[in-house]
Amino acid sequence: MIRDEAIDTISQYWKQVINGDDRAFRALYDHCIDKLYHWGSVCCNDPEVVKDSIQELFVDLYTYRRKLRPETDVYAYLYVSLRRKLNKQRKKVRALRAMDEHLLTIDAEEDIERQTVRREEYDQRLALLRKEVVELPSRQREVLFLRYTSGLSYDAVSKIMKIPIPTCRTLLSRALRQLRQRIKPA
Repeated sequence: MIRDEAIDTISQYWKQVINGDDRAFRALYDHCIDKLYHWGSVCCNDPEVVKDSIQELFVDLYTYRRKLRPETDVYAYLYVSLRRKLNKQRKKVRALRAMDEHLLTIDAEEDIERQTVRREEYDQRLALLRKEVVELPSRQREVLFLRYTSGLSYDAVSKIMKIPIPTCRTLLSRALRQLRQRIKPA
């Protein structure tokens, strides 16, 4: 419990602050800061929010000091004002978090949408490529399969197909040229 003489001192500071005494304002601040910080820490577990709210409270006191009533329960006024400031800060933080979550959701949805579009485009191009590969002569299809799907060297492909390496390269080159002509980039 706060002693009566402390209440009298705070009440004197309060009245002097209302009359524009800057030293009394500083004394009021110094006298109340620890109690307000401790109480604010009980209400809010973010020390920076508590400090900011106390600073904002005292800025408002200084700004509107001429409008304050001299006969006020100063501690009650300060505690209630601080609680309002803390609630206001919490609402801001919640609103910012909600906005961040909303933006993250939008970004995720856009990413999923872009991935879906890219996947569909990829699937369409792959289907077109398969269709065009089927249209190639059988020897060109065979050389493509052995070289790119199986990952064999020209030497291995030429031995399997029983053709010279230059012929293997020529067949592959013709197959790729025909595919490029048939499948123009989008």
